[in-house]
Amino acid sequence: EFPVGSIYPFNTANSRAPRVPVEDDPVELRARQLHHALYWYKLAADQGNAECMNTLGDFYYYGWAVPVNFSESVRYYELAVAKRSARANFNMGYMYEHGLGVPKDVGLAIRYYTVVRAHSDIGWIGATLALWKIQYRHQIA
Repeated sequence: EFPVGSIYPFNTANSRAPRVPVEDDPVELRARQLHHALYWYKLAADQGNAECMNTLGDFYYYGWAVPVNFSESVRYYELAVAKRSARANFNMGYMYEHGLGVPKDVGLAIRYYTVVRAHSDIGWIGATLALWKIQYRHQIA
């Protein structure tokens, strides 16, 4: 067995970590790592882990190991929101603010950002800035 994080070949701090063969293509290696991570995130999400659900939404949003699909991203974010994930609330606010995978609805975006402000110490700053940005856009429009 290897310690957590040692499956990544670029981990030089751990002497037991596997090394990258010279002939391995770094892009191909990264793709294999992402597919491997996707598999484990799906298993954890199926067991109800909200942060893994949110991360799966990120996989579909950014196109990591899967094609970019905003609707699928929203589906995973909504599952995480149901588990009260502050990160997923912020992401849903962003999706509604910009109309990505859902119809554009600034009112719902404000609602999601407000939930983050009320319940997350870490996400408070990002949500506040997002709300200020929305307020500024509507003042100049």
